[in-house]
Amino acid sequence: MKWILLLASAMCSLEALSLQEAEAIALSTNPQVRASEELVEMARQGRLDAISKWLPQLSLTSQGFKTQKPIAFLLLKKPSAFLTELSMTQTLFSTQLYYQVGISALMVEQFKRLLEAAKNDVLYQTRTLYFQVALDHKKLKTAQEHIDLLDYLADRMEGKFNIGEATAYQVNQARVAVANVTDAYYQTLKMLRSHEDELSKVLGYDPETSPFTFNQEDIDIFQIPELAEKVKAAEVIFQEENILKKAFVSMESKIMDKVFTQAEFAKWSLYADSHRPDVLLSETHVKLANETIRLKRGEYWPTVSILGNYGGAPTPYFFQPSTQFNNQVFEWAVGFSVSWNLFDGTGRSRRIQKARAEARAAKFTAKKVSQAAHTDVREQLYSMQKALAQYLTSKANYKLAEQTLEQAKSQLEIGFTTIYDYLISVDGLIRAKTAQDEGRFDLLSSYYALLHASGKEKEK
Repeated sequence: MKWILLLASAMCSLEALSLQEAEAIALSTNPQVRASEELVEMARQGRLDAISKWLPQLSLTSQGFKTQKPIAFLLLKKPSAFLTELSMTQTLFSTQLYYQVGISALMVEQFKRLLEAAKNDVLYQTRTLYFQVALDHKKLKTAQEHIDLLDYLADRMEGKFNIGEATAYQVNQARVAVANVTDAYYQTLKMLRSHEDELSKVLGYDPETSPFTFNQEDIDIFQIPELAEKVKAAEVIFQEENILKKAFVSMESKIMDKVFTQAEFAKWSLYADSHRPDVLLSETHVKLANETIRLKRGEYWPTVSILGNYGGAPTPYFFQPSTQFNNQVFEWAVGFSVSWNLFDGTGRSRRIQKARAEARAAKFTAKKVSQAAHTDVREQLYSMQKALAQYLTSKANYKLAEQTLEQAKSQLEIGFTTIYDYLISVDGLIRAKTAQDEGRFDLLSSYYALLHASGKEKEK
């Protein structure tokens, strides 16, 4: 199997799993997906069972008794009785069997929808956690960079203290700043380990025995053509404006109107109607409810079967036991059976009305699910808009923060700035770098959330 090869290569190389490898492993080993696959198989077997009821039903009955005395009215001379019977029943007409086949087929469809929903959820979880781990690695590097920058400041302050240009208070202040960001480093490390464990669980492995090494750091938004196209289109507009102007908010709105059109909102909503698993599942529930109405109507019709017997009791009205097993008399008989419930009060009518009410409820539920899907899709598109704007802003802000820190370093070297100003510049850079990394992650995460909300996730 493909996933075994992927797993073997990942274990041998101990390199970062690619996203495609993680997806393949998750779809093959995740317990939720595997359980859903077994439920589909259960439904398939149920459908085959419903079909098999149209085949001839054969049964063999052999009985023997030791009696207290010979049975006089059967003219048996020994105190024993034996009777063997081979029976065959072939149903010719039965609305119950007919509609049960249709219902069983819809049950297969229902569990397939549940399997699609499980895959949709697992793929979304895998992709989100995959890039969450990558983001944590980036944050860990940023935290280390923060420590290094403040170490540089502490060393500079100690050097200045040794030559009398700084006070002990300033040196202690710099060392306290290093200690504070060290705590943030270990907090980030804790989050990384936690997200790695969650990813292992989604891939279908116990975190304690997971064979994977998660050291991916790349959060490339341009690896997704649809996303890259939107980023480039927004950057063109973004570069024409100044983010420091008062009109920045209106400019951001202008970007969103051009990049996310009303036609696109409608497109994703239509896609959700035809691909989102819970929408399709609600439609299947409507079909099941309608088929149940037909099943209940079928109770007004008779059941017709052909009967065939061979043995000591060829008909229910005649039986001929023997005194020994090896001297039994075998005779054949062929007949028919009609079973028709002509009147049961208002039972059948009430059951039909009940099924109709259930079908109407299923239709209203399907409408509610569809509306919720449209709302979810629009919500994810709004999240993409927000994430795109934040990414573009953080990208520009990071460049400014880098320039500011370089200027602060130069000023610190020649004594034209204070420790407070340098700390502010360092903090600004770290915040800007973190915001840029989080902006990339939020943009990717919002895109995958849109795929999940529309049902397109399961096709990737």
